[in-house]
Amino acid sequence: MILTGYHSLPKIENYWSKDEDKEVILVRKTMSRNKFKNIKQNLHLSDNKNLDLTDKFAKVRPFFNILNEKFSQFGIFSHNLSIDEEMVPYFGRHSCKMFIKGKPVRFGFKLWCLTFENGYLYKFLPYGGASTKRVDGLPLGSEVVLGLLEIVDQPQLHRIFFDNFFTSYKLLLMLKEKHFFATGTVRDNRTGNCNLKSMKLMAKEPKGTFDFTFDSENGIGAVRWCDNAVVTMMSNVDTIEPIHAAKRYDRKLKKPISVQQPSMIYNYNKNMGGVDLHDNGIANYRIKIRGKKWWWPLFSNAVDSTIVNAWKFYNLVNKKKVPQLDFRSELVLCLLKVETSLKDNDEDESQHSTTSNVSFGRPSKNSLPDAIRKDGMDHIIIKDDVRRRCRHCSSQTIYSCRKCLVSLHPHCFAIFHDK
Repeated sequence: MILTGYHSLPKIENYWSKDEDKEVILVRKTMSRNKFKNIKQNLHLSDNKNLDLTDKFAKVRPFFNILNEKFSQFGIFSHNLSIDEEMVPYFGRHSCKMFIKGKPVRFGFKLWCLTFENGYLYKFLPYGGASTKRVDGLPLGSEVVLGLLEIVDQPQLHRIFFDNFFTSYKLLLMLKEKHFFATGTVRDNRTGNCNLKSMKLMAKEPKGTFDFTFDSENGIGAVRWCDNAVVTMMSNVDTIEPIHAAKRYDRKLKKPISVQQPSMIYNYNKNMGGVDLHDNGIANYRIKIRGKKWWWPLFSNAVDSTIVNAWKFYNLVNKKKVPQLDFRSELVLCLLKVETSLKDNDEDESQHSTTSNVSFGRPSKNSLPDAIRKDGMDHIIIKDDVRRRCRHCSSQTIYSCRKCLVSLHPHCFAIFHDK
C-alpha cells in the first residue's frame, strides 16, 4: 500500500505483472496477488458483533483510538500547538461526508487535528455532522478544542493556536481557567463586544494600521490589523508588543514596503500551520489503492498519517532533513524484504531472465537497508558455489548471509551485522 504512494501504476494487478515495463519484482516476491486481495477483502478494524450503533465511525473507532494513543506516547513534547481541520478525500455516499467550498479537498470526511508546529500529529477526531453527541450549551468549535486538549497534562507549558471557526471570547475565558495559553483569529460577532474600530473604518486605513484593546479584568486582548484584508485576533496570553516589520507589496509605489505587524499576529502566522504541513505530507505521497468499503479512505489516510508522523519524529530526533520520499522508500524496502535463500533467489532470477532476456545481479552496495542488516532476525551463514568479495573485508569468500544476500566470511559475519 505504501509503495503505491510514490510508485503509481494504473491497476493494482500491474504490481504483479511480468511485463518488463510494469513489473515490480519486490512485490511479486513478497506475496501473491490473490493473497493480497484476500487480505484486503477480509480486513476489518472492529468486531461487527459489538459495534456501537450510535457511533457512525464505529467501524474504525478502535483503530483510531490505538493511533491516538501511539501518537502521544512520547508526551506533548512541543511548546506551540495548532488546531485545525483536515479533509480526507471521499466521493461515495455516506451521511458523514462533508462539502467545504474553496478547499483543495472539497468532498470527504472531516477530521479535527491537534499538531505540533512542524506538522507532527498528536490527536485527531472524526466529525460525524449533526448526529455527533454534543455537550449542551457548548459551541461546536469550543467542544472540539476542549476534546483535543484532553491529552495535554501541563497546559502552562504550551501555547495553542486556532482559526476563527473555533475562537470566541468565552472559549478564551474557559481556556484561561484551565491554564491554557491560546491565540486565534476571531469573527466579529464573537469578540464579546470589545471596543475596536469597525471593520469598515479599518478597511480605509493604510496597510499596517492596527487597533488594540485589552480586558484587564480577564486578561484577554484583541487586535484588529489592516493587511490585504482586515484581520481580527484575540489572545489570553499575547499582546501587540514587540512590533514586528512585515513586507508587503505596494501597488501605488510598485515595490515592496515594510509595514507594522503586532506581535500577536506575528506569532499566529509563525505557529499556526501545523495541520497544513501534516496534510501536505500526506497529499504528496497518498496511498493510491482504492477499496469498496466506505471506511477504506479513512484507513489508508490513517496509514499515511502514521508514516508522516514517523518521518517528522525521525527528523526531529536525529536533527536531520531526510526527504519523505527517501524515508518512505527505506520503510517499504524494510517491510517488503523477503527472507528467501540465495538458491531460491537465483532460481527466480534465472527463470525471469529466460522469459524477458533481462539479467538481475546481486544487490548493489547501497541496496540493503540498515534496518534489515541490524534487525538480528534470521541472519544465517550459507555456503555458495561461487567465490565473491566479502562485504566487510573485501577478500574472496564462498560464504554469505541468506537474508541479506551479501558475501561474508564467518569471522566477518557478526561485525557486519553489528555496525
